[in-house]
Amino acid sequence: MKTIAMYLPQFHKIPENDAWWGKGFTDWDAARNAHSLFEGHRQPRLPYDGNYYDLLEKKTMLWQEELLKKYSIDGLCIYHYWFENGRQILERPAENLLKWTDIQIPFCFCWANEPWVRSWSNVRGGNVWANTFEKGKAEDEDDGILLKQSYGEEKEWRKHFLYFLPFFRDERYLRIEEKPIIMIYLATQIHCLSEMLGKWQQWAIEEGFSGIYVIGRGLDQKTEPVVDAVYLQEPQNSFVTENYACEREQGIQIFDYKKIWDYALKNRKRSEKPVYYGGFVDYDDSPRRGNAAQILKGATPELFRRGMTAMMLKNHSFGSEITFVNAWNEWGEGMYLEPDEENGFAYLEAIKQARSDYEYLSKGIPAPRQNGIEDSADSRLLDDLERQSERRSRFMKILDRWLTLYEKNPRFLGDWVQRKEFDSVAIYGIGMLGMHLVTELKALDIEIAYGIDRFSDAIHAGFPMYTLNDSLPKADIVIVTVLDEYEMIKEKLNDKGLQTVS
Repeated sequence: MKTIAMYLPQFHKIPENDAWWGKGFTDWDAARNAHSLFEGHRQPRLPYDGNYYDLLEKKTMLWQEELLKKYSIDGLCIYHYWFENGRQILERPAENLLKWTDIQIPFCFCWANEPWVRSWSNVRGGNVWANTFEKGKAEDEDDGILLKQSYGEEKEWRKHFLYFLPFFRDERYLRIEEKPIIMIYLATQIHCLSEMLGKWQQWAIEEGFSGIYVIGRGLDQKTEPVVDAVYLQEPQNSFVTENYACEREQGIQIFDYKKIWDYALKNRKRSEKPVYYGGFVDYDDSPRRGNAAQILKGATPELFRRGMTAMMLKNHSFGSEITFVNAWNEWGEGMYLEPDEENGFAYLEAIKQARSDYEYLSKGIPAPRQNGIEDSADSRLLDDLERQSERRSRFMKILDRWLTLYEKNPRFLGDWVQRKEFDSVAIYGIGMLGMHLVTELKALDIEIAYGIDRFSDAIHAGFPMYTLNDSLPKADIVIVTVLDEYEMIKEKLNDKGLQTVS
């Protein structure tokens, strides 16, 4: 299991920040000028020993390299900004890292493909970087767009690929399946995603790579088929889903840290592609957003350790080899592993301990006690992992049996349905096995009357979908593909007058 931290290359002076937010502005200004907005609000959050570093100084990256190695973090996923006509911003830290080959920091890129806009802009999906620092107001000739995002055509895609190429060739660049990793922050906003990625894959192969491994953050059913994997970034993913559960203080959304971790650990994305479930340190973007902030309350290094241990085990159980953590240095969002004045190095110690706990628990061995305190969470994590392992084992046995029968007779399912003289077939469970079954039955011209799945609203399989609680139409047989709770499912379907087979 590798642990990769998201990384913000913002902490150095650039002309754009001077013009937009004030001379010399960086996210350090947002962190330093933050203040408590309500009783118990932990602000400002300041770096340990007053270390307001400059990312253009080599000593800063040498210090970060030392921390990464000491606390068992395997690399950084660096935000990359590429706008209309190849306009770049905040690119120098990554370019310096490429040049400083003696600094052994493994890395990859996350293309943060949002337009940058003013807080009063009408542009949807834009990155409002620091609205608490806005001085001006909207003017007739000003649309509020600071940096426009557009994707162009093959010429522009080629220029972007060639920029990536020397980074891909660097031995420190992170890979999956021998392919350099590119994460795309908002792939759903790229109208030409399929065509662009097709060209990037072609050019990568022409340059001697096996291709590019593309991870999309927050995808949908239209864009997921184009990428290699999906990343669920937390806590933002859970904020959207758990919005109803937040408290409000002067308009500020306040979420419980432990509850958001619990939700993130329980959540499972339905996808045919590998899913990387992400962890998170904390969250408080009031330094940038003021009263428009979202804030987590109740974060502690110990809760973070337990959450990260469980998230590593969750990724392990789904066969994912990376746990991304948000973030290394998002000081303007209160989301950083780097040491601060209040907690010192405690969150770095926590992630190192989480990695150690994972190594024990993934082998079925309870993790040692920490500081003499018995951690009952360890036994729960081990139980969860054992259940997941058993489920995967049953899944593989069913798949092996299915393939064995198919090898002997590719029409065995069709022959069985015809022999039983079933006119209408329904399927319970339209997951991975269910979709394979759908494909096979359609290939044999066997009509599927409908499907049943608890996620019926999100499934578009070409036939009616229901949940188990709905009034179900008549069907001669329901084929159940779900591994767990078959007896309960069978009983409920029988109560509705439906015959089942698994």
